[in-house]
Amino acid sequence: MVLTMVYSVINYHSISQLTYIIAFIPLIINLVTVYKNKEPKLLDSELKKVALSTFLFALLFGFFH
Repeated sequence: MVLTMVYSVINYHSISQLTYIIAFIPLIINLVTVYKNKEPKLLDSELKKVALSTFLFALLFGFFH
C-alpha cells in the first residue's frame, strides 16, 4: 500500500490516478478482522474478500495509471 502511494506521488499527473485508494478500504477492514481473529477456521471466509479486494485494486491501479 505504501509503495503504491509513493509511486503515485512520484508519477502524479491528475487526481484520477488516486482512485485505487478506494480498494484500500476493504483491505484495511480485512487486516483489522484478521488481527482480531482468534480462531483460524473463521479466516476461510476472509480469503474471498481479500482476493476480490486485491483484484479491484489491480484493476483500478492498472486502469488509471
